[in-house]
Order: sequence, then structure tokens, then C-alpha cells
Amino acid sequence: MFAELVARLVEAVGAVERGNQRAVGVAAERRCTAAILSTGKPPAGCASAAQ
Repeated sequence: MFAELVARLVEAVGAVERGNQRAVGVAAERRCTAAILSTGKPPAGCASAAQ
């Protein structure tokens, strides 16, 4: 019983961490996209497309 509870807690913590990483990635993608659309160049910290 306790082991199952701990396992579910670990799964929940992992899900929250994945959600946080996804949110950070989306924010970075939007920041980079906005900068590219306004300046035509990727800002520092944003990957440039391979050509």
C-alpha cells in the first residue's frame, strides 16, 4: 500500500516536471519566433535553422 502511494507520488512529480519543461520550451519557442519575425535573425540563445 505504501509502496503504491510512493510510486504514484513519483509519477505525479514526474508529470509536473515534464509539464514545466514543456512550458519553458514553448515560451522560448515563442520568444525566438517573435524575434525572428521582427528582425529576420534568431537572437542569442535561439537555434538557427540548418541550411
